[in-house]
Amino acid sequence: MDINNLKTNELTYELELRNFANAAQLSVDEKRKLLRGCMKQESSNLSFVDPTNTKPFATDLKGAYETYADLVKAVDKFTGISSEKKKIEDRLTHLSNRINRFIVENDQQITEKASLQTQNLKQTEKLTKQIHLSETNVTKLLKATEKKVQKLEEKNVQLERKVRRNNIILYGLKKQNGDRNLVKDSITKINELLSTNFKVSDINNIYRLGKAPVLIEFLSFLKKSEIFNNPDKLRGLKDTGCAISNDLCEEDRRELNILRKYLKRAKEENKSARIKGLKLEIENKTYTAKELEQLDSASDSSGSELSETTGDETDTESGTEEQKKLSLDTKSSQPARENRKKRKKSNPSPRSTRSNKKSK
Repeated sequence: MDINNLKTNELTYELELRNFANAAQLSVDEKRKLLRGCMKQESSNLSFVDPTNTKPFATDLKGAYETYADLVKAVDKFTGISSEKKKIEDRLTHLSNRINRFIVENDQQITEKASLQTQNLKQTEKLTKQIHLSETNVTKLLKATEKKVQKLEEKNVQLERKVRRNNIILYGLKKQNGDRNLVKDSITKINELLSTNFKVSDINNIYRLGKAPVLIEFLSFLKKSEIFNNPDKLRGLKDTGCAISNDLCEEDRRELNILRKYLKRAKEENKSARIKGLKLEIENKTYTAKELEQLDSASDSSGSELSETTGDETDTESGTEEQKKLSLDTKSSQPARENRKKRKKSNPSPRSTRSNKKSK
């Protein structure tokens, strides 16, 4: 390749490849002289070309297109003169070298990008597996924790029941002398109401809960059971303004409220029902609060309820026997409600009796 045939921009390009940063500031003769010296040394296997010294692909391609355009113009003006032909051949050789150079560089960049994308994809898949594994572990841990919490709650309820097992709550005992003789007054009141013969030695502790009820703790469950051995006496307490109940924990009170709700429904349907312990007996069948709620929710989801009608209307029955017994019809329950209202007026509750006495 004859350096004399190269133009200014081509000389600058060759010098920049050899790390001459200020090549653009030199004159054409200085560039040729400098490049000629480099190429003589390169012929002795001492290369000044830095393989890492690359130009941006767009810039390199633009320069190649400019050189190609100049060559096209030169070919158009070619008159067959050998000297001009030699110049064109030299410039074509230079252009070919430039094109080959940035083609190789572009292929390397494409290969590097593809390799980087493959690495990123593998890393993403690895992270996805780790996240999925973490989610699985967290889910398992959460389920195990929920089971432990549930067991602890059940154990806590059992402990509370055990602590309250020997206790009763007495309602309607008025304060006298600032409750100085609360123990004696409580025992006397119970013996008077239930015709029992309890002594102070049968009691472990007595104290008032807030303003009204009194908690009585017996020494043994057998002594406490004597109170509930005479249900007729307990039912007769309504007329005295007093009441006695078990000392229930929060969970038992919640279940008892549920049972009372379903007891009310059963009574409105004129069914035989009563609460026995923490279970509801309806038509000689026993249900827990949980079973009643499950049957009720199943009845709601299926959209079937027992409709009780009079006259020529037909009865629509669906669902299980338990669901039929627990479903309500407002029309058929009206007489039962009126009867209860009449009974309440004739037999007022202990609370209403106390409020009437206070108002008087």
